Amino acid sequence: MTPHRHYLREYKPHRVPIHLANNKVIYSAGIGSVVFTPSTNGRILEPLEFTNVLHVPELQNNLLSVLFLTRHRQFTVRITDKAMHFVQHGKELCIATISAGSTAYLSGITQCAPESVFSALAPTSTLPLSLSLWHRRFAHQNWDTVKRMQSEAVERRTLMESSASCKALQ
Repeated sequence: MTPHRHYLREYKPHRVPIHLANNKVIYSAGIGSVVFTPSTNGRILEPLEFTNVLHVPELQNNLLSVLFLTRHRQFTVRITDKAMHFVQHGKELCIATISAGSTAYLSGITQCAPESVFSALAPTSTLPLSLSLWHRRFAHQNWDTVKRMQSEAVERRTLMESSASCKALQ
């Protein structure tokens, strides 16, 4: 589940109740797939596509069901004191680092849906392309990643400006 609509590809409206730990019920707004590019020790790994991801605007953070991955997607999860290792068919696909507060965060970058990236870089934008703006547009990714993404995107901007749509870039 994610509160971030711009992550979702093939988005469709989809309303289902979500029961939170505090007994509050909130509702999803839609469903789609999310592409996540994991990284480990500075190495970028093969992108993963998570399907049937719920868009839940009232959430504060992305939530990933480890139980769902193990029961329905043949993942094995090995947990150490510092990380969770996600393995499928004998191959480690991604790692989640565990914070001091015992919260795990996947290491890598969640890709924005092509139409979201296109609108974020649209030449008609009146906002300056500052690093802070990029940090916000890419869902508060870490600063080094945002700097790299900004640099790569600016290099490709000429290509994007001449394209009729994001699909032409794929």
